[in-house]
Amino acid sequence: MFALFFALCSCLIATSAFAQTSLSPNGYSGLGMTPSAQTIPGGMAVIDRSNALPGAPFAGPGSKGPEGYNTQVGFGLTDNFEVIGRLATQDQNCNQFVAGACPPGTIRDFSAGLKYSLPVEWLKRNSASVAIGLNDAGGAASLFRSYYAVGSKSFGTFDVSIGAAKAVGTAAPLHGGFASLGWTPTPWSKLSVQRIGPDTWASAALVSPTFFGGMSASVNLNRSFNETTVTPRQWAGVSVSIPLDAVRKLPARVAELPTRRAVKPIKPSELAAALKRAGFYGPKIGESKDGVLFLELENTGYQWNVLDATGVALGVVAAAYGDTKKIFDLSMTARGIGLLRATGSAACVKKWLESESGTCADLKITTLLQDQDEPFKPVRWEKGDFWTFRPEIALSPALISGIATEVGSLDFDLALSANLIVPLWQGAIFEVNQLVPTGLHTQDFSPGGAFYQARLQSGVTRRMIHQIMSFPSLSTQARISLGTAYTAFRGIQLETQTTSINGRHRGGVLVGNFETDRLPFNNKRSYSLFNYRYAWNDDQTLTTEINQGEFFGGDKGFMVSQKFWHGDSNISIYFRRSRMDTMANPVSFAGLQINIPITPRSNPGIRHIGPYVGVQGVSQWSYNFETKILERENTLTAGYGTIPTLGDSLATTLNRDRSSTQYLRDNSWRVKNAFIQLTDD
Repeated sequence: MFALFFALCSCLIATSAFAQTSLSPNGYSGLGMTPSAQTIPGGMAVIDRSNALPGAPFAGPGSKGPEGYNTQVGFGLTDNFEVIGRLATQDQNCNQFVAGACPPGTIRDFSAGLKYSLPVEWLKRNSASVAIGLNDAGGAASLFRSYYAVGSKSFGTFDVSIGAAKAVGTAAPLHGGFASLGWTPTPWSKLSVQRIGPDTWASAALVSPTFFGGMSASVNLNRSFNETTVTPRQWAGVSVSIPLDAVRKLPARVAELPTRRAVKPIKPSELAAALKRAGFYGPKIGESKDGVLFLELENTGYQWNVLDATGVALGVVAAAYGDTKKIFDLSMTARGIGLLRATGSAACVKKWLESESGTCADLKITTLLQDQDEPFKPVRWEKGDFWTFRPEIALSPALISGIATEVGSLDFDLALSANLIVPLWQGAIFEVNQLVPTGLHTQDFSPGGAFYQARLQSGVTRRMIHQIMSFPSLSTQARISLGTAYTAFRGIQLETQTTSINGRHRGGVLVGNFETDRLPFNNKRSYSLFNYRYAWNDDQTLTTEINQGEFFGGDKGFMVSQKFWHGDSNISIYFRRSRMDTMANPVSFAGLQINIPITPRSNPGIRHIGPYVGVQGVSQWSYNFETKILERENTLTAGYGTIPTLGDSLATTLNRDRSSTQYLRDNSWRVKNAFIQLTDD
């Protein structure tokens, strides 16, 4: 079968240039046992599963040694920096606290791998790359940890990698010199031979055509040439690659979307109805004395990015007035707070939207969160029932999990979070959050299980009123939240943000005071955190944030996170260190957080359910996993470094911290993209 697979790979005919990244079971990108000097492409996520645990030792009769369950999730944070989370075990469910419950020598290792490829143009021009990395980082145990350097060079369809590694872990399979020779006969297949010390392996990979959403899948088979205890004699793996940026980087051939779209004309009298059909409930439409068309639209139907809402709205304006020289002034709001302003002429916008290239010199996009420095124009509003009490229901998954604990390799409990949101007046909402268990959970969350007391239970978890206030002249916004959070804690929270003119700097405070009568001890929570965020570029694709002060649990310390944006999704790696009191030892964690929108880019619920209620997902759903570091023991330690989450934060509400004029202008391409992709025929 293995030989047949090799023959099949070598006979494939290429039909696309899409490449699939392979993950080694050792915890880095590379086909087989050795790393390559390339990294996972920026903005790509790779999920991999194989049955090899390289280096895991045999421990007597019944031991499975280097064979078991190896699950990896890798991310290309940039085009030359990858991070991979790895969960390795021979038994996924046995309880290691119970003597004899697990096979001898059972490991349960959760760790990270990092690789950085040097950004040297000379190397790229010569089809070469050099990288440094480490695997098995984090956690108290480091059985498989190695530090390595590797160089790769391509010669047409062949590539060679040579490197050296220093093993730190006692069972690290990557040590000393290593090398690999790869051959890519087609873009859909690859063969490789690798050598580490006295051991040699061969690998083959077959990649499927691209399918839904730009994803691809691969299957790989591996076999050792010699009798080695480092790996099984042969093993298989499967992986799926998923692009994180579903808007800009999705190839046109995959999306099968047109590169241009005609603006279908409508009568000016049909403008309000057309905006409602496009998802803007209760549009405010008016006109100034000098004939400028004014529109104020609340964005509830395009949760990924306010620029999407702007593109669809401008398409409607161009449809109604594109054959005239009508000047418009469009304001997009979030919870009634001005977020974006677009001004220009309808004729110019129509010409731009219908063209394949070019720009509209008349179109000007600015933020409303900062001073416009323009005189106020009185407007005669003709239409708009903007602040009708129209509820929204936001649905999202609620997930609690335990990864690589002594009682199980991956435990989880899944519930549905249903958030009822009622707009009250400008900037104010009332919300009630309800958890509904789905019944989907692992055994350890069942009655009698180790995590039964921590399960997600049915009930109301939050009842709060939030009031957002904007002070554009100060480039500052604030939100006051009052009510019940975390099921039984009653209190108040203040959150602020102040942003520099170019959007590079943002600072603010988060302070709150809550208490409950359901706990005999630790029933009062007062916290105060100062935060500062710096964006390394105008696109804000790379940001660093620091939180310093007292957290929700009463511990004092800091958290530093590095965020990597890819379209509307982002990945953060973070380090957190805090202590409960001055006499206690500090506790440190390192982790990774994934933030993605879980709702359609254009939300059909706004348009098709009716005028009385809106149903949607959430603009940002977060999941993080972390491990304790800088300590010899790795016992579960909860309650440290908690930053309170009371619904959407202020930054999330205001376009997920992407609202500066610089950002909006630099990403104005998205306005046209939204018109093409999201406008109904």
